[in-house]
Amino acid sequence: MEKLDCINIPLRFTTEEVSRLPQFFNPVETDPPSNSEASGIIMADPKLCLSLAKSLIKQRRHRNRLFGTFGRFGEPEWDTMLDLYVARAASVDVSLSSACIGTMIPAVKTALRYLSLMVERGILESYHLPTDSRITYVRLSKGSTKLMNRHLSYLVAQSA
Repeated sequence: MEKLDCINIPLRFTTEEVSRLPQFFNPVETDPPSNSEASGIIMADPKLCLSLAKSLIKQRRHRNRLFGTFGRFGEPEWDTMLDLYVARAASVDVSLSSACIGTMIPAVKTALRYLSLMVERGILESYHLPTDSRITYVRLSKGSTKLMNRHLSYLVAQSA
């Protein structure tokens, strides 16, 4: 079982926590098919995908402000993936602590568990900058980035 370097908690989850995770987050063992015709998705302009990702983040934050009074309302994995997708496009390194904030989960230990599981499953990659190994950073894996591009292209096509 893998652990992020700076996390001192085991990667064990309750059955309830695991059952809440969408099927989408199975390990990314192979790259998604490169033939867009096979999947029925024509890849959209990367600028449109980035604009859509930013818009989805704003929409989700607005929704959370409106409905947050009903308790935890959201999908931390998806919020994280959207944030990291936008960060990757901007060539921004995202620290683990910043990624915790992006999950929109108030409890840091819970946010770390979600991020750890995402690293373990190959959705995210953790890394250190060569200039400072004290800080752990996370980013979307290459496979996850390709899947995000495909999904956002699909959404762009649906809105056309």
